[in-house]
Amino acid sequence: MDDLNIKFALSFDYKGFTWDLLVTRNMSLWHDALAGQGYFSHNKDFGVDARLRTLSLIQNGKHTNLLVEHNDYEDYAQKVLKLFSNPNNLPELRNIFLTLAENLFKSINICKEDLNAKNFHDFQEAYKVFSAGLNITAVFGRISFEELKGQLSKLGYSASEVNEIIPVVTYPKEPTPLIESRIDLLKIAEQKGTSQGNEEQLLQEWLDKYQHVPVNFNEEPWDMKDARNQLLEVKGAASEKLKEIYTKSEQSIALAKKKLDGIGNQEIINLANAISEATFLNEFRKNAISKASLEYRPIFKTIAEKVGSIDWRDCFYLFPEEMQKIVNGERVNLKDLVRERSHFAFGILNTDNYLLFDEDETKFLFSQLETKQETNDNNETQDSLKGFPASRGKVQGLAKIILSTADFAKLSIGDILVTKATSVDFVPIMQKAAAFVTDEGGITSHASIVAREMSKPCIIGTKIATKIFKDGDLIEVDAINGIVRKVV
Repeated sequence: MDDLNIKFALSFDYKGFTWDLLVTRNMSLWHDALAGQGYFSHNKDFGVDARLRTLSLIQNGKHTNLLVEHNDYEDYAQKVLKLFSNPNNLPELRNIFLTLAENLFKSINICKEDLNAKNFHDFQEAYKVFSAGLNITAVFGRISFEELKGQLSKLGYSASEVNEIIPVVTYPKEPTPLIESRIDLLKIAEQKGTSQGNEEQLLQEWLDKYQHVPVNFNEEPWDMKDARNQLLEVKGAASEKLKEIYTKSEQSIALAKKKLDGIGNQEIINLANAISEATFLNEFRKNAISKASLEYRPIFKTIAEKVGSIDWRDCFYLFPEEMQKIVNGERVNLKDLVRERSHFAFGILNTDNYLLFDEDETKFLFSQLETKQETNDNNETQDSLKGFPASRGKVQGLAKIILSTADFAKLSIGDILVTKATSVDFVPIMQKAAAFVTDEGGITSHASIVAREMSKPCIIGTKIATKIFKDGDLIEVDAINGIVRKVV
């Protein structure tokens, strides 16, 4: 393995460390605190002997810019790559994810039955440990295709051949929870002569199984209206669509094997198989955290009510220890904390205790997000930039910058979806978009997976597409060569 030489869209120095912006997501302060402790102390539970210092910059309790310490991340990424590169590690790693998820859900159910100090402590500990795994598959997805590109290049494949090979050989061998939800919906749609009452019952069963899918960390679950709308979208030719999904999957898996057999390099075969496994684990852990995020809401509601709040989301502004105090019967001034933490920053540096920043420090940290130069590493013009073609094709369309669900209405059929990263709640607009372009992500990312399942051009990891392009720009997505450019 060569040096990874990982690049980030934004980096700055603070407190004697270099900080790199890893992700921007709707994640709560409460989640950031537990996950940050997990990244610092519990990566070893997944077989990665590395700590990861973090900074969390949070707006309104739920919008997070997560930064990681540069040297920590380099070491962490190398060890993640080594973990996945050994095929003997993969069955045990899957077992670890499954076991820790089971422990998490068990702890949530126990709290629902009896919310006391011990049970809530056990829940937060289970959440902390499971959260340590959230970065592992995402990081591997970002670095593995660079490793795979390097290995293919050493074998003499050209850049264009590498771009063609990687999406083929890394096609996931198992359906994601999202695709499983579509399959089950199509099965409802293809039933002939189903009465209205029967259909409602089937949709309720479908919701019971999948309503958590778009939740992520703090979004809303699907409701019956969403289920009916999705059913309407798939009702025409449901049997043919089901057949198409199965056929495409079988053909893509067979093509991946054929391509790998043709390459005939065991190291590349192992890495491609690891990426496929990481894709499954990446979607599994997202599905698990979405389900957990929905399941713990009644617990948060009870805790908020204990200190006079009618909004369970106020708990998002609290540290785990503050939540524990409320469960223990202590008083916490929740309203004041919500007001004080509208813009809030903390770090986990030399221990897993939180380092809180004062008002001036917090303003400085947020200013770094706004004022750092937004240029890419290759000094490309502001009219074009490069990324990785996760799903091949070439198309032109109007750019629409989608930063949250509030922007969804902007996108029309045939537009180009330009975003930081997609998640499951993006799927309805992804179906309308002609192509996807993301700032973040690797070959195991949501955008990459959905693009291949939908056979739409997709370029990931551009770092700054949402800064370069504006709504209404006519752009070309060349997902053969990995270039996005304005059309003059």
